[in-house]
Amino acid sequence: MKISAEQIKLWTTEGEHISMEFKRSRKSLSRSAFDSICAMLNRAGGHILLGVEDDGTIEGIEDAKGQQAILIKDMNNEQLIRPAIFMQNEIVSVDGKDVICITVPESRHIHTYKGNIWDRNGEGDFIVKSDDAISDILFIDASISNIHCIISVENNKIFIED
Repeated sequence: MKISAEQIKLWTTEGEHISMEFKRSRKSLSRSAFDSICAMLNRAGGHILLGVEDDGTIEGIEDAKGQQAILIKDMNNEQLIRPAIFMQNEIVSVDGKDVICITVPESRHIHTYKGNIWDRNGEGDFIVKSDDAISDILFIDASISNIHCIISVENNKIFIED
């Protein structure tokens, strides 16, 4: 799906929320983008705009193609995101400034980033630590499809096996 500059402008005026996140990423790929990707995968999906300030100001990013290449490589690295997932991302020019729009799909799996389960609440991302919160995510995902997995905890890291 091709995202237009007008759509990006509209989203920035609406602000951040449970399915929309802005990341500055001016000179390099914001590593916190992966927290948000993982959290959105574990919720209902959404969009992440790289090159946009928290207040919705479009600043653009330098070396958009370089940041996009790192994003694609890291999304397929199971030592970072597990299970790895393909997601659409595109560079959109907005008034001469490059923005990367990441479209995060709703996933039928529970995803981890660097061994942590992330979830999203409002416009924030947080590490899931309590059994109740993990159960909530499993309940949400169970509504998508049947889930069969083993969850174990070692050294304060959560591991999920299919």
